[in-house]
Amino acid sequence: MSCLLVLSSSPSWAVGEDPSVIIVRSLERSGANSRLIIYRSKDSVEEIEYQSGLNDKGIRSTAAAYQQVVMKLMGEGYVLQTMTHSDLEASSTFIFVKAPKP
Repeated sequence: MSCLLVLSSSPSWAVGEDPSVIIVRSLERSGANSRLIIYRSKDSVEEIEYQSGLNDKGIRSTAAAYQQVVMKLMGEGYVLQTMTHSDLEASSTFIFVKAPKP
């Protein structure tokens, strides 16, 4: 009986704005600077360039760039939804979402 009551009520929680989605793409280049591209919309794209590589300096620089982006997005209320990696392109894609306000 309670499920029928729920189904008959107004789904106001389902109405509202879509969740905000941010795509972060990493482009790794051997022997060159790599980039993190933060795509919020077609009018809002940010790039962070960092030195990559397998030496200590490159590993630390990569970790610092990733931490900078993750901390910034978490501070804005986003959470990591999913991540994919392509060995063929030496790239990764991260999808961050922020749930809509009820």
